[in-house]
Amino acid sequence: MNKSFISKIVVTAKQSHKIRLVDYIMSETSKDFEKFEHAETYQTPALTDYRYTGKSPNNYVCFGSEEVPCPEDNLYRIIGVIPTKREVNGEFENRIKLIKNDSYGTGRWFDSSVLLASWIRSAIRNKLLNQYWPSLNSYQSFVEHSVWYLGGISNTRSSWGNVDRGSLYIQERGSVGGEKASSELYITDYIGLMYSSDYKFAATSDSNWMWKFDGEWTITPDANYSSANNNANFCRSMITNGLNGTSTAINNTQSTNIYPFRPTFYLKTSVLYKSGSGTIEEPYRIGINE
Repeated sequence: MNKSFISKIVVTAKQSHKIRLVDYIMSETSKDFEKFEHAETYQTPALTDYRYTGKSPNNYVCFGSEEVPCPEDNLYRIIGVIPTKREVNGEFENRIKLIKNDSYGTGRWFDSSVLLASWIRSAIRNKLLNQYWPSLNSYQSFVEHSVWYLGGISNTRSSWGNVDRGSLYIQERGSVGGEKASSELYITDYIGLMYSSDYKFAATSDSNWMWKFDGEWTITPDANYSSANNNANFCRSMITNGLNGTSTAINNTQSTNIYPFRPTFYLKTSVLYKSGSGTIEEPYRIGINE
């Protein structure tokens, strides 16, 4: 009686609706890419994917850091939403495929005087698994174990620059490996490199955001290997002939040449969208739903 009580109500709000990054990217409000339908190949059924194309799409992701602004070494870009699977007999799921914005370093596809077109025995694969992968630390939990196709490109070298993207896609998932007699048509790994077709699908008539260097390694081998003539063995290298990214040429090079390479991988479907618009100034920020 005759006393007053003064108080206040404090309301703490928590976001209750979690948005998966793959769903956000596929939403109408953020979509900034092209749809590609692929026919059945030797290793895959008919599939549809969605890829960023052109000169400068908003597809940046800050991966491996919470710092603001995002450190340059942690900037990645989304190649697209690509159907893939964890194991050869697994189910296809739409997963986001990332590529490092800048090179992880330079190296030889194969460190040997005997040139081989084998990704499984590649020196760059060894660096990715033994140096790059451990460096991700806790962010390894964001990366999905995936099937990588190792079908080789059989076109004659004089025509490589003119091979269309659809043909590259089919041959990468084809029945001929990088060493012809080899049954090495795929591998399951956490980390790889871009396919030759990834680069060509990103191109428009006058630009390609995936271009970074005048030479860059891809995971795609050459199928024209001959054990009787080691000099006939070349791996695949993406080049632009110095045209500032306007060329879509894919060329060959010896596996002991030194070129840059960029780690590439698929994110788990449980990775969440937290913030960002995908620009280099405001890259997508992500979390994990475990």
